[in-house]
Amino acid sequence: METGYDKYAESATEKGSNLKMIMRQIYNRTLEIRKLVENYDSKRREGWLADLRKLLNERGRLVTQLSGPCSDEDRTLGRQVTAMNREINESLQKIKQDIIGDMKAFKHRKRSVNRYRHPYTGPTRDGMFLDKKG
Repeated sequence: METGYDKYAESATEKGSNLKMIMRQIYNRTLEIRKLVENYDSKRREGWLADLRKLLNERGRLVTQLSGPCSDEDRTLGRQVTAMNREINESLQKIKQDIIGDMKAFKHRKRSVNRYRHPYTGPTRDGMFLDKKG
């Protein structure tokens, strides 16, 4: 004969097992993200960003599924994930600076090409005025 307590205990065990599985999946996704960030290649940036976005979305979906009390093992995994996140964030900041540098170089190159193609637009270097109606 089952009592209400037995059902509750069984339900709590299932939740704990489910929580452990979700934590393990979050840990695995974080490992994949760290590996991806470590293997950053600026020549393959678009595909790399798509892969990173996909992994972050998957991990975010898993994080929203976390609820309830966690075990010591789950806390340990959580600490490891937090430590890896710090490493990932530092690497992402470096990658961001790389992207910003590329954007500045592109903007400078674009400005130089426009000056070469249209040398008489804007102020001249020697202060001379050119009449455009001429």
